[in-house]
Amino acid sequence: MLYFVVLLLVVLMSFGVSRRSILYPDSDPEWILIREIFLQPYFMLYGEVYADQIYPGCDESAGMPNCQTGRWVTPLVMAMYLLVANILLINLLIAVFNNIFNDINAISHQVIIK
Repeated sequence: MLYFVVLLLVVLMSFGVSRRSILYPDSDPEWILIREIFLQPYFMLYGEVYADQIYPGCDESAGMPNCQTGRWVTPLVMAMYLLVANILLINLLIAVFNNIFNDINAISHQVIIK
């Protein structure tokens, strides 16, 4: 199970770092960044997508354009992250647990019959 957790953390961290760096390019390095990188992508695994922060709009009417370069990449990366993390890795983990259960169940039936 450790392999799946490591794979999930690598995918989670890669999405968190890319999302944070695209949406907030001018933020200073702080320890709170670690929480920001892991917190929202972790909750995205459970269905919370933070819809208001996925694709921030431009505020050109205020006189200062607030457009980040490459902001269109964030929804694309999020879709790939959710596809890989939710569908592939979590379903693969469930399949491995099911396989282990079937193996143990077959062994228990052999023990009962003897």
